[in-house]
Amino acid sequence: MSHHIEYRYLAVRIPGKDLADNMDRFFVCIECGDSNEYEGPGHGARRARRWSVKMLGTLEDILEQACYYAVACETESMRPLARDCTAEAYIRRIRSLVDSARVTDGSVYATPIALSYECAVGSDDDILLQGKGVSREVDGNVRYAFLSTDGTTDYRTFFEVYPLLGRRHQHAWCFAKCRGQR
Repeated sequence: MSHHIEYRYLAVRIPGKDLADNMDRFFVCIECGDSNEYEGPGHGARRARRWSVKMLGTLEDILEQACYYAVACETESMRPLARDCTAEAYIRRIRSLVDSARVTDGSVYATPIALSYECAVGSDDDILLQGKGVSREVDGNVRYAFLSTDGTTDYRTFFEVYPLLGRRHQHAWCFAKCRGQR
């Protein structure tokens, strides 16, 4: 039976002063993969792994999401750092990670996050995001990239619409991913 392995962690803090409600927001990025997936054939192949945003939001949101993932530690379907871990230890790990999160200045080079959202053409979400002026690309569905005019990540707009969209359609955010991590 396979299990999910978390290899490396990265937390990024977006200062509240850059956001409409003055509350800090966090992204917890995790390099992870399944124990039965490999990058190539043969005995010496490395396990496949990829970076993704696993948790995002306020400190309370992050801790709520950490509790959700911690259940997988108890059932042993997830192994942080390829080791057994209790749910309490996992929550402490995430709390410590968030407490020491690096602060981003919002530049595209300083942050590893690429934010995007996908929805159907003409849907309520499409109309809402068009009204907010989010960069739009149509290819079957509509894909929105949260970028400012200078090419930097637009956190202000993202966190303004995330509560409206994120709770209803969490899987649409699966396109948010880390980049530049090795």
